[in-house]
Amino acid sequence: MKLKFKNLLLLAVPTMVVFSIIIGYTLWTMYSTEKKNSIIIAETKSDQYASLIKQELEQALHSAKFIATFAASHSKEASPNREQVMNALEEVLENSNLYGVWIGFKDNSFDNKDELYKSAQGHDSSGKFIPYFIKDDKIYRTYLTNYENEDYYKVPLEQGKTFVSEPYEEEVNGKKILMISLSAPINVDGKIIGVAGVDITIDRINQITSQLKIYKTGFGRFISNKGIVISHPDTKKIGKLSGEFESNEAKEIFENLEKGTTFSQYSYSASTKTNMFKTFSPITIGDTGINLLFGAVILRPEIYEEVYKRITMTGIISLISLSILAVIIYLVSHTITAPVLQITKKIETLSNLDFSLDEKSEANKYIDQKDEIGEMTRALRTMRNNVASFIKKASDSSQQVASASVELTTIAQEVAKSSEEAYKRIDDISKGVYSQSNDTEVVAQNIQEMGNLLEQDFLYIKEMNSATEKINFEKEDGFKILKELISKTEESL
Repeated sequence: MKLKFKNLLLLAVPTMVVFSIIIGYTLWTMYSTEKKNSIIIAETKSDQYASLIKQELEQALHSAKFIATFAASHSKEASPNREQVMNALEEVLENSNLYGVWIGFKDNSFDNKDELYKSAQGHDSSGKFIPYFIKDDKIYRTYLTNYENEDYYKVPLEQGKTFVSEPYEEEVNGKKILMISLSAPINVDGKIIGVAGVDITIDRINQITSQLKIYKTGFGRFISNKGIVISHPDTKKIGKLSGEFESNEAKEIFENLEKGTTFSQYSYSASTKTNMFKTFSPITIGDTGINLLFGAVILRPEIYEEVYKRITMTGIISLISLSILAVIIYLVSHTITAPVLQITKKIETLSNLDFSLDEKSEANKYIDQKDEIGEMTRALRTMRNNVASFIKKASDSSQQVASASVELTTIAQEVAKSSEEAYKRIDDISKGVYSQSNDTEVVAQNIQEMGNLLEQDFLYIKEMNSATEKINFEKEDGFKILKELISKTEESL
């Protein structure tokens, strides 16, 4: 595997793996955190509106208690005055968001004058003190009807405690009004003689709950402790049992409701045919002991829409970052490996015994670097210069050997030529001796001349031996230089 790719693998793979793990952990943490935050937001919103409804209903219950206390105190007077009580009722209604206020005394419980008020203005044929004031476009005075068997009247009267009714429909002045009633017993010296109450229309509660806007389509709803819908954007659902209380979820909801803490769950909605995220915020009104519910209903995909957007954006940024990181790793790897590759090429050139100086070599541009690459380049150049110098010395020595060899050859040729001439003269002398044996003087001269020639040959042979010794010396010196050259060359490989 090439160094470049090996370097890329060693740098890129661990970095990418670590970076991917960090990104994955970050995305998962973000998802979990945003999921929790979304639930917290929904539950906080639910609690906020539950608090508003609680405030509205407790204020209404407080009005019912005030009316009950006021009526009880007047009934204890020596001459109870119905008109004064009714004026107080009208004043309470005028200064509130209530739809109606009322009192329902038992027979002759207020002033013991029911007989006098039979069929009188604002009374029914029984003459009982049961005034009922309604605020529509203006305040109307009438009296209670069909009330004695209703829980909002029976429970306070029989059990002596405050009460919040289920939503019910009442026809008032020819109009059907959906409302709830909050009532309190009228207690005089430990004896309950009647009930005082107030009415709030579902429209009034809807004005509060409709303000809840959570995510895109999320809405709020108000549910009684029996699961009856009190307030809902879809008015057709009001007064009917909520879907959760028709299923096995009811038990869990009631158990959590008793704990008095806000909770939430995912639940399938038959109407929307999808999973919904629902919150349940318990509302306890005064001392009634009745737990109502306010909750937010949100499409599950809407809760995670922002989460998915942030995760997607983070993922895109992460991919871009990974791409940038990959480019940086490639450039860093290239910066490291490019000089090594150039130096490798230079070493390959030297390994082929090419020690020529190449000023245009790519490796030369790293020679001034202050790092290991620069040191390697400078060391390589020094080695090349030393080897080149060594080769030059070897070349010069070889030339000297060659010159000595030429000189030796010339001497040898001269010796050979002299020897040939000596041979010819000896041959001539021999012939002369053979043909002129009687001529002693000539023979003597020839013998002397032959001696001279032999002496000259001896000098030539001596000179040839000296030249041979010089050649051998130069040859040995040349061999040493060549051995040193070979050793240096092997060290450079």
